[in-house]
Amino acid sequence: MQRTIEQRYAIKLCVGLGKSGSDTVEMIRKVYKDDIMSQTAIFNWHKRFKYGRQHVEDDPRVRRPVTSKTDHNFQRVRNVLNSDRQLSVRMIADQVAIDKMTAHTIITKELGMRKICAKLVPKVLTDDQKQRRVSSVQNQCLPYPNQRYNHFPTPLQSRHGPCRLFLFPKVKSSLKGHDHGTIIAVKKATTRCLKEVPESAYQGAFEAWKSRLWKFINAQGMYFEEY
Repeated sequence: MQRTIEQRYAIKLCVGLGKSGSDTVEMIRKVYKDDIMSQTAIFNWHKRFKYGRQHVEDDPRVRRPVTSKTDHNFQRVRNVLNSDRQLSVRMIADQVAIDKMTAHTIITKELGMRKICAKLVPKVLTDDQKQRRVSSVQNQCLPYPNQRYNHFPTPLQSRHGPCRLFLFPKVKSSLKGHDHGTIIAVKKATTRCLKEVPESAYQGAFEAWKSRLWKFINAQGMYFEEY
């Protein structure tokens, strides 16, 4: 246990130095060799320290999880979601100190949210929300077909972006099944994969993206699954 606490202090230090989760894993591995926490645990503690956690000890375990869906628990769950939409239901339940089933009920029934692209988003959009989504696409994405570099906000659903649909699958397919050993080797393999993609493929990806944006507008801002 002492070894684990020591590594948590090291993770906290890495967060304070501005290191990413991947860099932190690499640094912990260099220091502790085989006696290292799991990669998942390192990422979890990195995220906790990044969002303000101070102590490194485990949270006190309760004999019986709190199951009541009180207004206080509702507000705490909503605050956690507002800080990070990519947390799992289990992680949210742990932070709020309620059982997983209660957290799931609050998220899906009371907050009306569901998972899309690993994010918890509202299940049913209001007419005003739909209109804002459509206006964002019409005003910020489609009017600039020849813009080479911009600071436009990312699409409202990450799956609508070209990288999500085009580049990421190519990179994942190229790296899958290979043990690169180090972060540097992974970066080199990723760069090599990207350089091998022809220009025509990029052009086709952005044309397909424009087509999806028009489908998004025609759907009046609603969620849709098929492209």
